[in-house]
Amino acid sequence: VKGLMLHSVGCPQPKASVFISSWNSPSYDNACVHGFIDGNDGTIYQTLPWNHR
Repeated sequence: VKGLMLHSVGCPQPKASVFISSWNSPSYDNACVHGFIDGNDGTIYQTLPWNHR
């Protein structure tokens, strides 16, 4: 895989969907990521097109 960056959010969360719920708001403009991978079950939440820069 080329161009992949993984990093921890620095705080434990039981599910990646917690971030989707809290970030899915027009007023939230503090961060932008391509996706989240749930470390528990491998679910991938894509939030931007993979080729978006």
